[in-house]
Amino acid sequence: MFHKIALITCTALMAGNLGGPSATQVGREIANRHPESVLGFCVLNSKGAVLHAYQAQLNLAPASSLKAITTATALEVLGDDFRFTTELYHSGIIEKGVLHGDLYVKPGGDPTWGSRYFTATDTLIMFNDWINQLKNMGINQVEGALRMLPMPGDTRHRIPPTWSYLDLGNYYGASLAPLNYADNSIWLTFNTAEAGGLSTLVSYRPWVPHLQFENHVVAARIGYDNAYVYGGPGQYGRWIGGALPEHRKGFVIKASLPEPEFPALRGAYLAIQKAGIALSQGMGTSSPVLPASTDLHLVGEIVGPKLADIVKITNMESNNLFAEALLSQIGLVKKGEWGTQAGVDALKEYWKEKGIDMDMCNLYDGSGLSRFNGIGAETMCRVLLYMANKSGPQTFYASLPVAGISGSIASMFKGTLAEGNLRAKSGYMDKVRSYSGYLVNNQGDKLTFCAMANSYSCSATDMRKELENWMVSLYN
Repeated sequence: MFHKIALITCTALMAGNLGGPSATQVGREIANRHPESVLGFCVLNSKGAVLHAYQAQLNLAPASSLKAITTATALEVLGDDFRFTTELYHSGIIEKGVLHGDLYVKPGGDPTWGSRYFTATDTLIMFNDWINQLKNMGINQVEGALRMLPMPGDTRHRIPPTWSYLDLGNYYGASLAPLNYADNSIWLTFNTAEAGGLSTLVSYRPWVPHLQFENHVVAARIGYDNAYVYGGPGQYGRWIGGALPEHRKGFVIKASLPEPEFPALRGAYLAIQKAGIALSQGMGTSSPVLPASTDLHLVGEIVGPKLADIVKITNMESNNLFAEALLSQIGLVKKGEWGTQAGVDALKEYWKEKGIDMDMCNLYDGSGLSRFNGIGAETMCRVLLYMANKSGPQTFYASLPVAGISGSIASMFKGTLAEGNLRAKSGYMDKVRSYSGYLVNNQGDKLTFCAMANSYSCSATDMRKELENWMVSLYN
């Protein structure tokens, strides 16, 4: 019966039948077919009236749909044109080309340093800028070391405590650092032979001193990456298990960097040395506590891309690192402390001031990777409605993936009334599916919607199809 009902519903919607079932009817059918699951649906019209709702107040895990809240808050608090800034300072005095002091990097939490998504913060360009600035000041030798200044706030706890250990060693579980580098990722290259045989870890980049991998990845008759890296922040011994496709050369997977600030600092140190500016005491290994009498002098700064561009990557690519960086920056600006908890507190306070109370929501990060996150479907919709009704550039709306065209929903909604007409941030983890966004219905009204499913027993693909049908039905 399930397959027959699903097929009839999907066929009617694919054909563009304007007399198809309503969102309420489709939602009820989904609930009846999945009594074991926890579902939440909400649809608002452009004036904020509730058109459809089902358990819309329940706190459900949104997975990556939470990035819609984080990015919306970042745009509100920081502004479209905000840019992360990383500064270089020196102490001491300069005499005859010699700096009698140290160089200090003052991190700004920029997640785009060396990121594959941006050229503006390519490390070669950035470090050359610093080198030119040093030379313009007449410095060709530094008696001290290259060091990093601390950030205000708790920088010891790099990950929310509710993240799963199973995620931490992989690129999507990379920890945020005050100074980030190359998406805080390591690229590991493998060769594989016959199915069942152990793979060979050929190389990895960037090179990190003392980092070691214990490889248990086997070759298998599969066509995708099914390897997993285990290890948390600060852990330099990593264990790799799982499987990769057989008979492959140069197969690349991504892992997380244990402490991103050290390869970042090392990259700057090597570039400065290579340019002929000697650092007599090398590279500092810890953030110094400077005496109050220490005078620091600005050498130069590295300015990251506009926030609007970071937000677009965050939502289109569902980038966890960028989302966590935005949340921590919100905390720094509003609370004076860089970090997850400060960011969460500031986020809740901001929306409460706008009339959207999140006191009863359970928020533990900005990316949605924590399974402990819980938010109601109507709360999600209220934030999105607020952003839709804002005057000025529609940066947030433009950052969301487009049905059948871009991002995580590029392969969905093909041939339906939602294709090219729906924008949404999706969320997915094991037994969690969610979608939050906008759709213009057949009366020309821009609807705001949220659909969340937790703890279902069917496959992730089946639940995706269920929610896809529900979203298409919003057109009627």
